[in-house]
Amino acid sequence: MSSMNELVEAIKKAKVSWDEIAKQEEDEGYDDAMTSIERGEAEGYYYGLRSAYIIINGHEPEGMEDD
Repeated sequence: MSSMNELVEAIKKAKVSWDEIAKQEEDEGYDDAMTSIERGEAEGYYYGLRSAYIIINGHEPEGMEDD
């Protein structure tokens, strides 16, 4: 990542991806007790990017404080 804006955009895209996977699983009959590997990976990627932002900047990304 060459800028904070790119990191923020990557965080937003990761959240959308995670949400899409979760919705697809719910539509197919999964529940919270039966999450897939893909959903777990998407969640981990989102929180990893978010954590990197917090470490670099000392605060959560604006507008994403409640995620």
